[in-house]
Amino acid sequence: MLSAEAVWDHVAILPDELPFAIGDIVSVLDYSSHAELWYGSCRERTGWFPSSYVRVLNGSTASSESIPSSYFPQSMRFLRAKIVQELMQTERDYVNLLQNIVQGFVEQCRRRSDLFPAARVQRLFGNIESIYALHCKFLRELELAFNQSIPESSAIGTVFLRNRSKFAIYSEYCNNRPVSSAELAALTEQPHYYQFFEVCFEKLINSVGV
Repeated sequence: MLSAEAVWDHVAILPDELPFAIGDIVSVLDYSSHAELWYGSCRERTGWFPSSYVRVLNGSTASSESIPSSYFPQSMRFLRAKIVQELMQTERDYVNLLQNIVQGFVEQCRRRSDLFPAARVQRLFGNIESIYALHCKFLRELELAFNQSIPESSAIGTVFLRNRSKFAIYSEYCNNRPVSSAELAALTEQPHYYQFFEVCFEKLINSVGV
C-alpha cells in the first residue's frame, strides 16, 4: 500500500473528503483513477484529497492487489460527481442572480441620481457589487478546477480554501441588511419610487426571457 506524508493541511469541504494536518501519514487506497485526486485513509477516516497535498514516502510501494475495491465503489464516485455538479450549478445560478441585481437595479438607480443619491444607493444595496465581483472570480476558479468529463475528480476544495478569507465581506452586507430593508420599505410607500422599481423588475424579466 502506498503511504504518503501530508505537506499541507487539508480541510474537508465535501462530506466525502479526507481531512488531515501537516505531518499526518495518509494511506493511499486509490491513486490510479485520477492523477490530481486520490482516495485514502487517515486517523480512522477515509475520503478524497488532492494529490498535491501529500508526498509519497521513500520505500513506499503501490500494489493494486492490496487496495480493497469496497473503499471506493462506483456508487461513491457517482455520489461525489453529483454533489460537485450541484455545487457548480448552484454557484453559476448565484452569480446570475447577483448579476441581475447589479445590472437590473443598482446600475438603474445610479442613472437616476435625482431619485437615488450615492448615499441612498449605499443604504439600499450595501456592498452587493463587491460580492458580485468576488463570486465572478470565485466561479472562474471553480470552472478551472472542474473536470467536466470526470466531475468526481475535481479538486474544488482548494478553491474554497484559497478564497475563504475573502468571504468576510458578507459581514458588511449583513450588517447593512436592516438599513436596506427599512430604506426599501419607506421608498416603496411612495408611488414614484414604487413605479421605478416595478419598471426595473419588468425590464429584468423581459431581458432574461422569464
